[in-house]
This record gives sequence, structure tokens and C-alpha cells, in this order.
Amino acid sequence: MANMEWIVNGDHYTIRMDGHSQVDPNTFKLDASRKHIDVIHHDTPPGTLGGNAKGIYEISGNLLIVCYDLTGERYPKSFDAPRGSRQVLYKFRRE
Repeated sequence: MANMEWIVNGDHYTIRMDGHSQVDPNTFKLDASRKHIDVIHHDTPPGTLGGNAKGIYEISGNLLIVCYDLTGERYPKSFDAPRGSRQVLYKFRRE
């Protein structure tokens, strides 16, 4: 758990965690028809954590929920990220 924010600007977002912003923005693409999000955090070898991530998202009012498969290999089937799944779940509220 951390105080994390996404500051979205067009097709990029910057992460601010506990008041500190990252230097480089993350590029993302949305597929609204399938509710998929693809993110390029930084260059890493394929199949390693932290580079490309595939996810699903849902927007409801001021709430954004995103679930990523951190391996970048597939889109999660549900908004579930149990320990050891190599998936992560975020919930954000618009300010």
C-alpha cells in the first residue's frame, strides 16, 4: 500500500508515489471495445517484470480500476491479483 497517483496527459502517465514523481512518463494505449490497456514502463527483455504490461480496466464514475499481468504475456481475465499470480490490482479515485 502506498499513496500513489497517476497524472495522465494524453497517451502518457507519470506516477507520483508518496509525493515523489518519476522522471519518465509511461506510454499507454487503450482498446475501449475490449477494456484492454497496454503500457510500456521502460525497456526490459521480453517476459521480465517491469517493462511492458497488459491489463484490463474499468471506469465507473470517479473510480478507475486496473489489473495488470506483469509478465506482459496476456490480459487478465478478471480483476483479481492473488499472491503469486504475477498480476497487480490498482484502484484510483479521480481528484
